[in-house]
Parts: sequence; structure tokens; C-alpha cells
Amino acid sequence: MSRRARLLGIPLTLLACSVQASWFDNAEQEAVKLYQAGQYDAAAARFEDPYRRGVAQYRAGDYDGAAASFSAVTRPEVRDEALYNQGNALFKAERYAAAAEVYEQVLQRQPEHGDARYNLGLARILLAEASAEQPEQQPEQKPEQQQQKQEKPSDKQEQQQKQEEQKQQDAKEQQEQEQSGSQQQEKKQEQQSGEEQKEQKEQQQSGEQQKEQEEQQQSGEQQQESEQQQSGEQQQESEQQQSGEQEQESEQQQSGDQQQE
Repeated sequence: MSRRARLLGIPLTLLACSVQASWFDNAEQEAVKLYQAGQYDAAAARFEDPYRRGVAQYRAGDYDGAAASFSAVTRPEVRDEALYNQGNALFKAERYAAAAEVYEQVLQRQPEHGDARYNLGLARILLAEASAEQPEQQPEQKPEQQQQKQEKPSDKQEQQQKQEEQKQQDAKEQQEQEQSGSQQQEKKQEQQSGEEQKEQKEQQQSGEQQKEQEEQQQSGEQQQESEQQQSGEQQQESEQQQSGEQEQESEQQQSGDQQQE
């Protein structure tokens, strides 16, 4: 037989008050009968007193439940016994570190408690052996701590989730930037198109004005030529008229001279 089996074979003392009918009130008579009949699970479900419920749970093999019930005991007359039995329940549940802490509390209250001292030494031996066999094993955690650890996602999962969220955010920002750039480009193209149309319109207007000025200039030149031509013709007619008049006067003078002769 190994050392561990020999150590575990040593019985632990469970201090519990003897189960008597006078130990319970009338409301728990049914639980008493069930306990006396060996139906510890059913009795534990009906006991309202945490100490009595812890005893029934311990007998039923529910050591974690028994430890919780013993820790809730407040009656002064059984408080020390409940604390010691809490250590035993933790020991039976193989929660040796927690059991050792409870046994130390028992010895602080009752230094002469031999069973608590013996069980404390046994729990420390088992803890040392467990540490030697599994050096990387984490310290024992309480049930509520284990539940929180299970509910809380691992750091790796949180990091992956954050990376995924960051990727989605980056993709969203990139999409928004592309949309914004496309809108700006369209707006710029519209603006350039408007400026080009305006420039073409101005050029067209300028061409029309230039053409109109050229037409006006040509019309003025034609009018000037016509006036000059008319002026020349009038001057020629005037000169011809004067010449005719002079010839007529000369002829009349000659005729007068002939008549006089």
C-alpha cells in the first residue's frame, strides 16, 4: 500500500450532535425521520438549520454542500464544532488547502484540539505531494472563482475579438473614405465641366461680338465709300454745269459783239 493510500485510510473525526427528536422543533420532524432512516439527501433538503443540514449532507457524501452549510452556522453552542466539521468536509472533497486554513482557525480557538492538529498535518502532507507531482498546477480556487473564470473569456479570445472589431472598423472607415473620395471626384468633375461650359460660352459670346464689330466696320466703310462716290459725282456735275454756263456766256458775248458790229 502506498503512502498516500495509508494516509487517506486514517479516518477523520466528524463531531456532530447525536440526532434526537428533542434536537429539532416540530417543523423538522419529517427531516429527523428521514435522517434516522438513512435518507440523508432527502433529510438535507428539508432541514432548515444549517448545522443539521450540513451533517445530513456530509453523511450523503455531498462534501462541498456540507462545507457551505457548516460555514453558515451562527449558533454559538455549535459554532466551533461546525468549523471543525467544515474542515473535514473540505478535506473529503480533496480541497486540502482550504481544509488546512479551516483547521488553523480551529486551533486558534482551541489550541488543544488534537484531531484538528492531526488533520492539519495530514492536509499539509497531501498538499506537498500534490505540488511535487504537479508543479505547474494552479492553487485551488473556490467554486465562485472557478465559475467566474469559466464565465470570463480568455485573454486570447478577447484579443481575437478586439482584432476582429478593429478590422471591421478599419474596413468601414476605408469604405467611407472611398465613398467620400468618389463624391469629391464627381463634384470636381461637375465643377470643371461647369467652368468649361462657362468658358466656351464666353468664347462664343466674344466671337459673336467680334463678328458684329467686323460687320459694323464693313458697313461703315461701305457707307463712307458711297458718300465719297456721291460727293465726287456731285462735284463733277457742278463742274460740268459751270463749264456749260461759261460756254453759254461766251457764246452770248460773241453774238452780242457780232450784232454790235
